[in-house]
Amino acid sequence: MRGFVPSAVFTPFRTYLVTGARQVSSSSGASASNQPYPFPTHTKSPTPFEIFHLSPSASPSDIKSRYYELVRSHHPDCMACRSLPRAVAHERFQAITHAYEVLTGKRKAGRGAATTSEAVELARRRAAYRAAYASGRPYTGRRNEWGGFEYPDSPAYRERYSKGDVTGNQAFLVAVSVMTIVVALLQATHLSPLLSSKPPSSVSAVDRRHEQARLALEEARHKGQTYGDERREGIRKWVREAGLEGAGQNMGHGGRRGGSEDA
Repeated sequence: MRGFVPSAVFTPFRTYLVTGARQVSSSSGASASNQPYPFPTHTKSPTPFEIFHLSPSASPSDIKSRYYELVRSHHPDCMACRSLPRAVAHERFQAITHAYEVLTGKRKAGRGAATTSEAVELARRRAAYRAAYASGRPYTGRRNEWGGFEYPDSPAYRERYSKGDVTGNQAFLVAVSVMTIVVALLQATHLSPLLSSKPPSSVSAVDRRHEQARLALEEARHKGQTYGDERREGIRKWVREAGLEGAGQNMGHGGRRGGSEDA
Protein backbone atom coordinates (compact mmCIF):
# COMPACT_ATOMS: atom_id res chain seq x y z
CA MET A 1 0.00 0.00 0.00
CA ARG A 2 2.88 2.34 0.87
CA GLY A 3 4.67 1.55 -2.43
CA PHE A 4 1.49 2.19 -4.38
CA VAL A 5 0.85 5.66 -2.94
CA PRO A 6 3.98 7.42 -4.32
CA SER A 7 3.41 6.00 -7.78
CA ALA A 8 -0.20 7.07 -7.72
CA VAL A 9 0.82 10.53 -6.57
CA PHE A 10 3.83 11.20 -8.88
CA THR A 11 2.51 9.59 -12.07
CA PRO A 12 0.11 12.47 -12.92
CA PHE A 13 2.87 15.02 -12.12
CA ARG A 14 5.33 13.24 -14.43
CA THR A 15 2.74 13.13 -17.18
CA TYR A 16 2.17 16.86 -16.73
CA LEU A 17 5.91 17.62 -17.06
CA VAL A 18 6.26 15.56 -20.25
CA THR A 19 3.17 17.16 -21.76
CA GLY A 20 4.40 20.64 -20.85
CA ALA A 21 7.82 20.00 -22.35
CA ARG A 22 6.22 18.78 -25.57
CA GLN A 23 4.00 21.85 -25.66
CA VAL A 24 6.99 24.16 -25.15
CA SER A 25 8.96 22.37 -27.86
CA SER A 26 6.08 22.42 -30.31
CA SER A 27 5.34 26.07 -29.55
CA SER A 28 8.97 27.08 -30.08
CA GLY A 29 9.14 25.13 -33.33
CA ALA A 30 5.88 26.62 -34.49
CA SER A 31 7.04 30.11 -33.57
CA ALA A 32 10.34 29.57 -35.42
CA SER A 33 8.55 28.37 -38.54
CA ASN A 34 5.85 31.06 -38.35
CA GLN A 35 8.21 34.04 -38.24
CA PRO A 36 7.01 36.90 -40.46
CA TYR A 37 10.52 37.41 -41.88
CA PRO A 38 12.46 34.13 -41.65
CA PHE A 39 16.16 34.08 -42.30
CA PRO A 40 16.80 33.07 -45.95
CA THR A 41 18.26 29.59 -46.24
CA HIS A 42 17.95 29.03 -50.00
CA THR A 43 21.44 30.46 -50.56
CA LYS A 44 24.72 30.31 -48.68
CA SER A 45 25.35 34.06 -48.69
CA PRO A 46 22.10 36.03 -48.95
CA THR A 47 22.20 39.69 -49.87
CA PRO A 48 21.19 42.42 -47.39
CA PHE A 49 17.94 42.95 -49.29
CA GLU A 50 17.15 39.24 -49.10
CA ILE A 51 17.83 39.18 -45.36
CA PHE A 52 15.56 42.17 -44.83
CA HIS A 53 12.89 40.86 -47.26
CA LEU A 54 12.88 44.23 -49.02
CA SER A 55 13.18 45.34 -52.63
CA PRO A 56 16.24 47.31 -53.78
CA SER A 57 14.08 50.43 -53.98
CA ALA A 58 13.25 50.42 -50.25
CA SER A 59 13.54 53.72 -48.40
CA PRO A 60 15.77 54.29 -45.33
CA SER A 61 12.70 54.39 -43.07
CA ASP A 62 11.56 51.00 -44.37
CA ILE A 63 15.02 49.56 -43.73
CA LYS A 64 15.09 50.92 -40.19
CA SER A 65 11.62 49.64 -39.25
CA ARG A 66 12.36 46.23 -40.77
CA TYR A 67 15.59 46.06 -38.78
CA TYR A 68 13.67 46.50 -35.50
CA GLU A 69 11.27 43.72 -36.49
CA LEU A 70 14.13 41.38 -37.37
CA VAL A 71 15.89 42.10 -34.08
CA ARG A 72 12.75 41.22 -32.12
CA SER A 73 12.21 37.97 -33.99
CA HIS A 74 15.83 36.82 -34.51
CA HIS A 75 17.60 37.79 -31.29
CA PRO A 76 19.35 34.73 -29.79
CA ASP A 77 17.48 35.22 -26.49
CA CYS A 78 13.99 35.42 -27.98
CA MET A 79 11.57 32.51 -27.76
CA ALA A 80 11.56 31.90 -31.52
CA CYS A 81 15.32 31.21 -31.63
CA ARG A 82 15.57 28.87 -28.65
CA SER A 83 14.98 25.84 -30.84
CA LEU A 84 18.04 26.72 -32.95
CA PRO A 85 21.64 25.95 -31.97
CA ARG A 86 23.26 28.81 -30.15
CA ALA A 87 25.96 29.27 -32.80
CA VAL A 88 23.41 29.38 -35.63
CA ALA A 89 21.29 31.97 -33.83
CA HIS A 90 24.31 34.18 -33.17
CA GLU A 91 25.52 33.85 -36.77
CA ARG A 92 22.14 34.85 -38.19
CA PHE A 93 21.83 37.80 -35.83
CA GLN A 94 25.30 39.00 -36.81
CA ALA A 95 24.33 38.69 -40.48
CA ILE A 96 21.24 40.83 -39.84
CA THR A 97 23.33 43.47 -38.07
CA HIS A 98 25.92 43.47 -40.85
CA ALA A 99 23.23 43.79 -43.51
CA TYR A 100 21.71 46.77 -41.69
CA GLU A 101 25.11 48.49 -41.50
CA VAL A 102 25.67 47.91 -45.21
CA LEU A 103 22.26 49.25 -46.20
CA THR A 104 22.63 52.33 -44.00
CA GLY A 105 26.19 53.09 -45.10
CA LYS A 106 27.94 52.33 -41.82
CA ARG A 107 30.05 49.50 -43.21
CA LYS A 108 31.39 48.25 -46.52
CA ALA A 109 29.98 45.11 -48.02
CA GLY A 110 33.35 43.35 -47.97
CA ARG A 111 36.83 43.32 -49.43
CA GLY A 112 37.00 45.19 -52.69
CA ALA A 113 33.88 47.32 -52.14
CA ALA A 114 35.08 50.92 -52.26
CA THR A 115 31.86 52.71 -51.36
CA THR A 116 28.52 51.93 -49.81
CA SER A 117 26.68 52.77 -52.99
CA GLU A 118 28.66 50.07 -54.80
CA ALA A 119 27.81 47.55 -52.10
CA VAL A 120 24.12 48.39 -52.33
CA GLU A 121 24.27 48.18 -56.13
CA LEU A 122 25.91 44.75 -55.97
CA ALA A 123 23.29 43.58 -53.52
CA ARG A 124 20.56 44.91 -55.79
CA ARG A 125 21.99 43.09 -58.80
CA ARG A 126 22.31 39.83 -56.93
CA ALA A 127 18.75 40.11 -55.68
CA ALA A 128 17.47 40.90 -59.18
CA TYR A 129 19.42 37.98 -60.64
CA ARG A 130 18.07 35.53 -58.08
CA ALA A 131 14.54 36.84 -58.49
CA ALA A 132 14.75 36.40 -62.26
CA TYR A 133 16.30 32.97 -61.87
CA ALA A 134 13.59 31.90 -59.44
CA SER A 135 10.85 33.11 -61.78
CA GLY A 136 12.29 31.05 -64.62
CA ARG A 137 12.99 33.95 -66.98
CA PRO A 138 16.08 32.99 -69.03
CA TYR A 139 19.03 35.25 -69.61
CA THR A 140 18.85 36.78 -73.09
CA GLY A 141 22.12 38.74 -73.11
CA ARG A 142 20.49 42.08 -73.78
CA ARG A 143 22.16 45.34 -72.88
CA ASN A 144 22.35 45.95 -69.09
CA GLU A 145 19.99 43.10 -68.35
CA TRP A 146 19.72 42.42 -64.60
CA GLY A 147 22.02 45.37 -64.04
CA GLY A 148 25.01 43.59 -65.57
CA PHE A 149 26.90 43.53 -68.85
CA GLU A 150 26.51 41.75 -72.15
CA TYR A 151 28.99 39.35 -73.67
CA PRO A 152 30.14 39.13 -77.31
CA ASP A 153 29.11 35.47 -77.53
CA SER A 154 25.49 36.17 -76.58
CA PRO A 155 22.81 35.81 -79.28
CA ALA A 156 21.59 39.38 -78.76
CA TYR A 157 25.09 40.77 -79.28
CA ARG A 158 25.61 38.75 -82.47
CA GLU A 159 22.23 39.82 -83.80
CA ARG A 160 22.91 43.48 -83.12
CA TYR A 161 26.39 43.24 -84.63
CA SER A 162 25.03 41.66 -87.80
CA LYS A 163 22.61 44.59 -88.14
CA GLY A 164 25.43 47.12 -87.96
CA ASP A 165 24.96 48.28 -84.37
CA VAL A 166 28.59 48.93 -83.45
CA THR A 167 29.19 49.43 -79.73
CA GLY A 168 31.94 49.25 -77.15
CA ASN A 169 35.49 48.89 -78.40
CA GLN A 170 34.39 48.93 -82.03
CA ALA A 171 32.90 52.39 -81.60
CA PHE A 172 36.17 53.56 -80.10
CA LEU A 173 38.15 52.19 -83.04
CA VAL A 174 35.81 53.87 -85.51
CA ALA A 175 36.20 57.20 -83.70
CA VAL A 176 40.01 56.90 -83.77
CA SER A 177 39.96 56.10 -87.49
CA VAL A 178 37.77 59.11 -88.26
CA MET A 179 40.04 61.41 -86.25
CA THR A 180 43.10 60.09 -88.08
CA ILE A 181 41.52 60.78 -91.46
CA VAL A 182 40.49 64.30 -90.42
CA VAL A 183 44.00 65.15 -89.19
CA ALA A 184 45.55 63.81 -92.40
CA LEU A 185 43.21 65.92 -94.54
CA LEU A 186 43.94 69.05 -92.52
CA GLN A 187 47.66 68.51 -92.84
CA ALA A 188 47.40 67.99 -96.59
CA THR A 189 45.13 70.97 -97.30
CA HIS A 190 46.25 73.60 -94.78
CA LEU A 191 49.57 72.84 -93.15
CA SER A 192 51.57 71.86 -96.24
CA PRO A 193 50.80 75.06 -98.25
CA LEU A 194 51.67 77.18 -95.25
CA LEU A 195 55.04 75.48 -94.88
CA SER A 196 55.83 75.66 -98.61
CA SER A 197 54.95 79.38 -98.89
CA LYS A 198 57.32 80.44 -96.14
CA PRO A 199 59.06 83.77 -97.14
CA PRO A 200 62.90 83.90 -97.49
CA SER A 201 63.18 86.60 -94.82
CA SER A 202 61.76 84.28 -92.19
CA VAL A 203 65.09 82.65 -91.43
CA SER A 204 66.32 81.62 -88.09
CA ALA A 205 68.39 83.77 -85.74
CA VAL A 206 71.55 81.81 -86.55
CA ASP A 207 71.10 82.43 -90.25
CA ARG A 208 70.59 86.13 -89.60
CA ARG A 209 73.85 86.37 -87.62
CA HIS A 210 75.79 84.60 -90.37
CA GLU A 211 74.34 86.93 -92.98
CA GLN A 212 75.28 90.02 -90.95
CA ALA A 213 78.85 88.75 -90.48
CA ARG A 214 79.24 88.14 -94.23
CA LEU A 215 78.00 91.64 -95.08
CA ALA A 216 80.36 93.23 -92.52
CA LEU A 217 83.34 91.35 -93.98
CA GLU A 218 82.52 92.45 -97.52
CA GLU A 219 82.15 96.04 -96.38
CA ALA A 220 85.54 95.93 -94.61
CA ARG A 221 87.23 94.55 -97.72
CA HIS A 222 85.66 97.25 -99.89
CA LYS A 223 86.76 100.00 -97.50
CA GLY A 224 90.30 98.61 -97.33
CA GLN A 225 90.60 98.53 -101.10
CA THR A 226 89.26 102.07 -101.42
CA TYR A 227 91.60 103.49 -98.77
CA GLY A 228 94.58 101.68 -100.34
CA ASP A 229 93.92 103.15 -103.77
CA GLU A 230 93.55 106.65 -102.32
CA ARG A 231 96.82 106.32 -100.40
CA ARG A 232 98.79 105.16 -103.43
CA GLU A 233 97.39 107.98 -105.52
CA GLY A 234 98.45 110.49 -102.83
CA ILE A 235 102.01 109.18 -102.82
CA ARG A 236 102.28 109.47 -106.62
CA LYS A 237 101.02 113.06 -106.50
CA TRP A 238 103.58 114.01 -103.86
CA VAL A 239 106.41 112.50 -105.90
CA ARG A 240 105.39 114.48 -109.01
CA GLU A 241 105.10 117.72 -107.09
CA ALA A 242 108.55 117.22 -105.51
CA GLY A 243 110.15 116.57 -108.87
CA LEU A 244 111.31 113.19 -107.79
CA GLU A 245 109.53 111.25 -110.47
CA GLY A 246 112.08 109.07 -112.26
CA ALA A 247 114.82 109.76 -109.72
CA GLY A 248 114.66 106.32 -108.49
CA GLN A 249 116.00 104.98 -111.75
CA ASN A 250 119.45 106.66 -111.19
CA MET A 251 119.79 105.27 -107.71
CA GLY A 252 121.10 101.87 -106.94
CA HIS A 253 123.83 99.66 -108.39
CA GLY A 254 123.41 100.44 -112.09
CA GLY A 255 122.95 104.21 -111.94
CA ARG A 256 125.43 106.84 -113.33
CA ARG A 257 127.36 109.09 -110.95
CA GLY A 258 127.54 112.86 -111.20
CA GLY A 259 131.42 113.08 -111.49
CA SER A 260 131.68 110.75 -114.42
CA GLU A 261 129.01 112.72 -116.29
CA ASP A 262 131.00 115.96 -115.83
CA ALA A 263 134.17 114.36 -117.07
